[in-house]
Amino acid sequence: MADPAWSALSTAGLVALAELGDRSQLVCIALAARHRAAPVLVGAALAFTTSSALAVLAGRAVAHLVPTALLLALSGTLMLGFAIWTWRDDGGEEIVEARGDTARPLFATAALLFTSELGDKTQLSVVGMAATMDPAGVFVGASLGMIAMTVVSVAAGRALHATLGPEVMRRAATGVFAIAGLAMLWAALA
Repeated sequence: MADPAWSALSTAGLVALAELGDRSQLVCIALAARHRAAPVLVGAALAFTTSSALAVLAGRAVAHLVPTALLLALSGTLMLGFAIWTWRDDGGEEIVEARGDTARPLFATAALLFTSELGDKTQLSVVGMAATMDPAGVFVGASLGMIAMTVVSVAAGRALHATLGPEVMRRAATGVFAIAGLAMLWAALA
């Protein structure tokens, strides 16, 4: 088994590269454009550390126990639900958040990202690495790599919100969720 530090560094690098342009990062950009950064970051950190822990604990078992098509169908349905929710939202949520409500965007972020990571290429890579490398190092590296990419995505989402305005970002977020959901459902059927 590989050294824990090497396992962490190599996993973090691989995961960060794999997450570039991944649907979870697009979701983070969309969520950060609509919500304050802190709940999105905390929700993403919860989702990604939980996802990484499950991948490490499962080893190769996840791929054999839960059909990928089912995971994709569940994730796709959730993404379409978020597309509808985002489209119908009249902006009142931002007023609620201004009063300090962080629970709703935090848990929405955590739930959406956790389910979108199930069966994702990054999670499956972590499953494989955990089978051959130090599990603690793989967990730390996977979590840190995903969280680092989330910080970049949240910063991009906030910058886009400030530049383009809330209505354009609401429509863009709706599109991102709908496209991701349809792609997952298509992959589940294929």
